[in-house]
Amino acid sequence: MAPLNWAKARDDGRMRRYGSESIGGARSGRKPPTPSISPPPVPALPAPVVIAEFWANRAGESLRVQLRAYEGRALFDARKYFTGSDGALQPSRKGFAIDIRKLPLLAKATSKALGTAIELGLIAADEVSDG
Repeated sequence: MAPLNWAKARDDGRMRRYGSESIGGARSGRKPPTPSISPPPVPALPAPVVIAEFWANRAGESLRVQLRAYEGRALFDARKYFTGSDGALQPSRKGFAIDIRKLPLLAKATSKALGTAIELGLIAADEVSDG
């Protein structure tokens, strides 16, 4: 006796019961059309827009938060900058960049992290300021 192919038996039963559209969601091997949803265009940024910058440590590294363009996409970018031998700040490879459309989710998560840090006593509520 040949071994039973359970997947084929299941598909055969579904075809008898519901018709060919129940197998793979398409009739006779055709795939359903894929919707072509493109995100709305984002205005181009000719130069990075620095939102905030502050010293990260005593080793001369700063953290810069900016909006910048990369390969035609607008990004939110938080990156460490280090002091070079000439005294100028230079970007490091360590950074965090996401599509600008994800910024509301990041803001919500950051706000929640701040609230949790205050609740746990990691940050005093009077230390929190706008600047």
